[in-house]
Amino acid sequence: MNPPVTILRPAYFMQNDFAQKAPLLGDGIFGIPLGHADVAMVDIRVIAEAAAVALPHRERAEAR
Repeated sequence: MNPPVTILRPAYFMQNDFAQKAPLLGDGIFGIPLGHADVAMVDIRVIAEAAAVALPHRERAEAR
């Protein structure tokens, strides 16, 4: 069974960094425990744009 689906799955919203503004400006510390991991950051506006394009056309989605 291969139902047509559209998945929008961001790893990390760039807007989450706003919570770190004060420590970053005050102490110079970016306190997100990511270590040296690569993280795919995305702006919430980009996800909204992708959803606005993809969701009205779900009948054309390919099962992958």
